[in-house]
Amino acid sequence: MSNPAVVFLSKIDRDGLYFAVEDNIGEAIHIHLANRVVNIRLDLTIKDFLVIADQIKEALDDLLDGKARCCEFDNTFLFTMSRYLPDLENITYDTVMIEDIIVDNFVDGNILLRPITDAWVGKAMLKDDSGENDTHGQINYLSNQSLSTSNRERVDSNYNRIKTQGGFGINDCVTFFFDSNCIRDGQHRAVSLYKIKGNCPVPCRRLWFREGKYKPFCTSDLEKRLEQSQTQNNNLQTLLEQSQTQNNNLQTLLEQSRAGNAALLSSRSWKISAPFRAVKRLLGK
Repeated sequence: MSNPAVVFLSKIDRDGLYFAVEDNIGEAIHIHLANRVVNIRLDLTIKDFLVIADQIKEALDDLLDGKARCCEFDNTFLFTMSRYLPDLENITYDTVMIEDIIVDNFVDGNILLRPITDAWVGKAMLKDDSGENDTHGQINYLSNQSLSTSNRERVDSNYNRIKTQGGFGINDCVTFFFDSNCIRDGQHRAVSLYKIKGNCPVPCRRLWFREGKYKPFCTSDLEKRLEQSQTQNNNLQTLLEQSQTQNNNLQTLLEQSRAGNAALLSSRSWKISAPFRAVKRLLGK
């Protein structure tokens, strides 16, 4: 029997590797794995597929080696970082102020560092500027209404969830690599919390990898340079405000000087004209 439709549940096709999970409606779930050496297809019932999914979760927990459980991570982020897990050395936990979180992304081939409140999610949620967010490439969850969720819907759904919860839930950590405050996961949640509570501490997990592998572009050195740049901008703003104050003071002094000169001229005019009026009276004119 021919199946009426095929839905890709997951698909990777890069660097000579092809991996796909297909839901062949009316037939079976297929898992494809192919490279230059092998070409495998598994035909599974839904029950078989769920059993394999649970076994994969157990394998991921083994890779985490007791440092965390895969259920504590965002599913999309776990999919992205799964290839890094064999090199995971440690996980530590602390808190960070939301305004200290940095977002990095490539713009015209260059790394752009921005405070989280000025990146695409921050602009969409805090400043009603969705242009960059709407076009940003990212993986979104499926919704109950459609097979794809837009970037804007993701912003709204995260905000509504955090607002309903009254803050972060038990697994709502944001994630960093090493000692960097450059966020790797949790940008939507952090900005949602900022919109509700302002600049406040958020729980975070830091992933540490062997031999410094996967160290983010946004290292502590770059963050220090960003802080220095922001300090310089603040200093320039202060100088500009001081200059404006001095200009206002000079303007006030100039106006006072003009008023004084006008009063002086008026006084002198009276003193000069009085003798002439006396002479005119003596002459009978």
